[in-house]
Amino acid sequence: MSALLAENPKYQEIIVISIEWAQFYDDPIVEEFGVAHRATLVMLKGGGEEVDRVKWLNSKSAIGPLLEAAFS
Repeated sequence: MSALLAENPKYQEIIVISIEWAQFYDDPIVEEFGVAHRATLVMLKGGGEEVDRVKWLNSKSAIGPLLEAAFS
């Protein structure tokens, strides 16, 4: 994800929040967004509306569409 964020200036508009699973696995935010596994990326838009998610994938081809979902 870092490479994609660096490569495309438009992605600089995306606010990225990283939550360390090992530390916060039982935190209410994990339950609120239904994150049942580490290595989950959730794209939210506006007032917290989920527009897409990716689990267990870290390739540019998997994460690119997730980042693009922020602009749809």
